[in-house]
Amino acid sequence: MNLADNKETMRVVIEETPLDFEIEGNTFTGEDTVMLHEDTDLLKGKSYHAQGFAIFDLLSDEEFATLEKGFTQIIADFLKQGGHPVPNNFNLLHYHTFVDDAAHLHIVKCIQQGLPMDTMPLGVTFLDEKISEILGFPVTSANPTLKHQTFSIRVVRPNRLTDNNPPHRDVWLDHLRNAVNIYLPVCGSDKNSALPILPGSHLWKESEIVRTREGAVINGVKYTVPCVVGSSYGLNMVRPNPALKQATLFSPYLIHGGGYNLNTDTTRVSLEMRFWKKND
Repeated sequence: MNLADNKETMRVVIEETPLDFEIEGNTFTGEDTVMLHEDTDLLKGKSYHAQGFAIFDLLSDEEFATLEKGFTQIIADFLKQGGHPVPNNFNLLHYHTFVDDAAHLHIVKCIQQGLPMDTMPLGVTFLDEKISEILGFPVTSANPTLKHQTFSIRVVRPNRLTDNNPPHRDVWLDHLRNAVNIYLPVCGSDKNSALPILPGSHLWKESEIVRTREGAVINGVKYTVPCVVGSSYGLNMVRPNPALKQATLFSPYLIHGGGYNLNTDTTRVSLEMRFWKKND
C-alpha cells in the first residue's frame, strides 16, 4: 500500500469532455485484489457483467407520474420547512431558478443521508419487486448492516461542480458492499448530466486505483466519500443515458459519480437506490 499526502490535479474525461479538479489530502493505492471477487456479485452471469451496468425499462407512465409528483412535493415541503418560499409554479426541472445557495444547502442537508422508505411515493416494496424481477432472485432495499431502508434523491443544478459526489466506489464504505444500485432520472437527465460510470472498473484491482483515504476535498469542498484520483487505465467515463421511466442498473464496485450537470438551464433530479440479495 503506497501513501502520499499532497495536493494534486485529477483529470476526469466524461464523454470526451475533460474536467480538472484539485484534490487535497492523503491518497494511496490499495491491495493487489479485486474487491468484487471477495464479495457477493449480484450481476454474476448476466450478459452485461463485463461492463457492470445495463439500462432497463422500469416504470409505467402512471408510476412515473406518481414518482415525479411525489418528489416535487418532498422537495417543496423541505423548502417550506426551512422557511424558503415555494411559488405555485415550482417544478423540479427549473429548481435552480427558484432557490438560492442557502435554500439549496438546506435541501442537501435534508436529503444527504437518504429518506425513509415509508415516504417513497411508489411504496415501500414496489422497487424491491421490480429489481427482483429483473435479476431473477429476490432483493431488498433494507441495508443488512444498518438495518434500515432508505432511498436517495439527487438534485444537481446546472454548471455547479459541487452539487454531486466525485468519482468513487460505494464499496469503500463497508456497509454498501454486496449490493446493486439503480439510477433513475426524474428530470433533466441527458448526455450532459446523467450519472457517469467507468465501464469494467468493478473488476479492477485496488492496486490499480489511486484514491483518497477519507472523504475527498476537491476544489476546497469536503465530501463524505473517498474519491478516485487516478488509475492505471485513466479515468475515461461514459454517461449511460436512461430515458424517463428507465433506470441504469449498475454494480457499486464500478467507479461512478462526478455527475456534473453541464446543461445551462435545467436541473437534474434522480432517484438512486441500493438493493441486497434477500435472505431465504
